[in-house]
Amino acid sequence: MLNDIMSLAGEPERLNVRTRDLTAHIEDGRAKLYLNWRVASLRRRLPRLFQDGGYVPLRVEGSGADYLCAFARHFV
Repeated sequence: MLNDIMSLAGEPERLNVRTRDLTAHIEDGRAKLYLNWRVASLRRRLPRLFQDGGYVPLRVEGSGADYLCAFARHFV
């Protein structure tokens, strides 16, 4: 599954279709695998952001807001 997801990294026009498919079938675990892969890739590319950066809370709105916790990484 990960190889399939990673193969789309260089194909942004297919990635949009693929992410819609991932979220439409959230129960199969592929969306979580995709998210973990993207975060791990970001950690490798921007190590200082994760070593020395902080968290900025984000406000969440909508029907699922009571079930979400959102934040952004911030590095000055």
